[in-house]
Parts: sequence; structure tokens; C-alpha cells
Amino acid sequence: MRASPVSAPLTIAAVEPSRAEPEAPPRFARGVIAITFAKLWFVIAGYGIFAVLTRTLGPRDFGLYAVVTSIVSVVNNALISVTVRAVARFTARDERSAGSVLRSAMLLLMALGMSIFVALEILASPIAAWLHDPDLAAPLRVVALVVPAYALYAVNVGFLNGLRRFQIQAVLDSAYSTLRAGLQIGAVALGLGVMGAVSGFAAAAALIVGASTVVVRRAAHPKGPFQTREMIHFAAWFAGLTLAANLMLAADLWIVKWLSPPAIANQQVGLYRAALTISQLLYQLLIPLALVIFPHLSHLGHAPDPERARNLVRDALRYLALSVLPGAALISVMGGEILGLLYDRAYVPAGAWLDALGPAYAAWTIAYVLAVALSGAGYVRSGLGVALVGLSGQAIAAALLCARFGPHGAAWGDGVGMTLALAVGLPLAIRRFGDIIPWASVARGAALAVLLALVASRFPASGWLVPAKGLALAVAAVLLLIASGELKLPGRMRGIPETA
Repeated sequence: MRASPVSAPLTIAAVEPSRAEPEAPPRFARGVIAITFAKLWFVIAGYGIFAVLTRTLGPRDFGLYAVVTSIVSVVNNALISVTVRAVARFTARDERSAGSVLRSAMLLLMALGMSIFVALEILASPIAAWLHDPDLAAPLRVVALVVPAYALYAVNVGFLNGLRRFQIQAVLDSAYSTLRAGLQIGAVALGLGVMGAVSGFAAAAALIVGASTVVVRRAAHPKGPFQTREMIHFAAWFAGLTLAANLMLAADLWIVKWLSPPAIANQQVGLYRAALTISQLLYQLLIPLALVIFPHLSHLGHAPDPERARNLVRDALRYLALSVLPGAALISVMGGEILGLLYDRAYVPAGAWLDALGPAYAAWTIAYVLAVALSGAGYVRSGLGVALVGLSGQAIAAALLCARFGPHGAAWGDGVGMTLALAVGLPLAIRRFGDIIPWASVARGAALAVLLALVASRFPASGWLVPAKGLALAVAAVLLLIASGELKLPGRMRGIPETA
């Protein structure tokens, strides 16, 4: 878990009901609503954890905590995303084999999770030495316990998702979010510092995997035929894309830690991580868009419909143009104000780096959605290529610029790599899907972004006036989009079939 204040959400978009056994619409809708609220609570709890830890630990210890958890989170995010998707897919495909899918996934992920755990235990000291911080090794060894726990929990969640037990899944995820927040904040409040924060993280993961296992044991486990290699083949390429994407969300933080003077490295990382939580907000909120696109394009791949696929991707880009461009502009201008409200005045200087991080993550949000769209349509290598090109560009540029300009240079390096990913992803998507760029919407989104940035910069705010200012600007933006005829409520994207 690292792309967000906590790790990426354990939930994933609900699988489509089986064609052979259609789900009753009201029940399905209730399940999707439950999962949506669970995800929302996950995000709120995550930012709540950060709001408390930034104040109680201070920038230096918070920086150490951020580096330690980011290392584990890169692995966790890839394991969670791929495992839940794969287990849910094969469980839903044939519920008569659900028990066989669960058993195969458990054995596979238990072996993989334990292997990664052992590797982290062995490599903790070398990693600490590479990052010039011997204090990093002990908390890294503790938080490594999260990896095998998450691997097994992802299997359980995927199994429940595949059986369309969405409300149970939502309850488990909400319970985990609450448990983790309570244990981490409680441990830090008791004065246990970074070790308390990571121990609370690990304890919450262990408790929730136990609870989810009890729930799953009560479900039926029919042992129909299933071959594990099917799951491995399905997950392999998408795992590469997910891992590359999560490395992009962590590489800059590691570079700041690695290249900053050891005496102030953790403090610099703490400030930089706080800035990242603001710049990545739009990316986190728009991840569900990618989770919707992937299964629908996968479905269209089995029943080719180029026009519907093109409309789906075009509509997604339209929504991104109208949300990401204005949102990134506000983040760039209001970053320091938001940091002061959510965290503490000590973190306000990091707002200066958001002039680079805001646009960078706007570019990456669009590039990532395109990469997922390409993968969902069957062009997985193209999707992986987008992420790898962006990661390479980011790592090189961030290292070079950080060495000269410090954390602000790393932020500009993000801009280089993430813009490069977008520059590669757009032509590939146009080649695969056709005319997908909604030029009029892009122009309106860009114009709105400039207008909002100018207004926001003219009226600085602090404290609780910040959310009032943000709300007023958001309402004004919506009204302008309605007046221009751009904002409509179609009820569904044109590319999504009504039976979805």
C-alpha cells in the first residue's frame, strides 16, 4: 500500500454477474454501493492516519515511516490488485470449481507471500545501508509481516467477490480500515513511535486475514476441475503493469531519501511524502474508472465491437479532461493551504513542490487509464510498455534533478517521466482504438484549469476557510461546465452495454 495515505484499497470493482445465473439487479446494486462506501471509508481512514501521524511523529520520524511502508506497499499493491482480480474472475466463471480456485490461490499466494517476506527480512539491512539509514532495518522487518497477510486476505476477498458476496466483502474491508487506523494511532499515542505505527499496521493485517478466513470457511467450497496455470497465465502480464505502476508511485520517494544529506533525509522525505498524498488524490479517486474500463474492454475483446470500445475510451478521456486538468490546477495552487489544514504548519513548505507534482500526476492519471484500457482490450504488452517507459524516464530524470535541486528536482523528474508515459500512451491508444481524443472537452478542461488557478491564487486562505474555498471553486466549476453544455448526466458511458 503506498499510492495513497495508506496502501491501495483491498477492494476492487465488483465482477459482472454470470450470464448463466444473472444477479438480481437490486441485490447487485446494493453490493456495489456497499463496496463503494467501503472504499470511501478506506480513503477517509487512510488520510486520518496520516493526519495524526504527521502531527504526532513529526516530519523526521514520519519520513522514516513513509519510506518503510512504501517499500512494502509496492509489493502489496501488485499482489492485491492482481490476486483479487484473478481469484474473482475464476471463481465467478464457474462456481462449481470455487473451492478448487480458492485452494490453488491459497497455496500459490502463501508460497509467494512467504518468499517475499523472507526476502525482505534478509535484505532489510542492505536496503537500510543503501538508503544511508540503519534505523530503517528494524521497522522494515516488522512491516514485512504485512505481505503474507495481505496475500492471503486478497485471496479471501477475491473469493467473496467472485461469489458476489459484495456486502460481506465491504464489511471486511471497512473493518480492516477501522482496525488499522485504531491500532496505528493508538500505538503512536502510547509513545511507541515508528515501531508502534508499523506494528499496528502488521497487527491489523494479521487480524483481518484471520477474520476473513473464518468467513470464507463458512461458504461452500465445491471442488470442480481447475488448473493453477490458468490463473498464473492470466495474472502474469497484468502483474507486470501493476508492479511498474506502483514503482512509479514510490521511486521518487526513494530517490529523495537516497540523495538527501543523511542528517536531514528523513525530514525531507516526510515533507515530500505529505506533498505526494495531495498530488495523488485525483489519481486515487479516479482509479475506479480504470477498474470499470478493464472488464468492459475485456468483454468487448471476446465480442469485437470497435465502435463501442472507441466510445468507451473517448468518454473516459472526456471525464478525465474535465476533472483531472482543473483538479491538478487547484492542487498546484492550493497545495500549501491543503497541507497546512490536513497535516500541520511544519509541512506547508512542501506545498512549493506541488507546482510540479500536481501536473505530473495529472499526466500519470491519464496515462495509467490508457495503459489499463490497452491491457483490457488485449494489448497487455502495450499497456506494460507505457508504464515501463514512464518509470524509466522518471527514475533517470528524478535522480539527475534531485541531485542538483533537492526534492523539488525529484518532483520535476516525476513530471518528465509521467508526461513521457502519456506521450507514449496516447499514440498507442489512438492506433488501437481510433479517434479517441475529445478535443472540445480538453480545451474546456484546460480553460477551466487556468481560470480556477487564477482565482485560487488571488484569494489565499488558511484553516477551515480552505475547504470552503475549495467547495466554492468546485461549485463554480460545475456551473460553468453545465453552462457550456459540457457537463451532462447520461447515466452511463456510451461504450458500456446496458446489460452490464
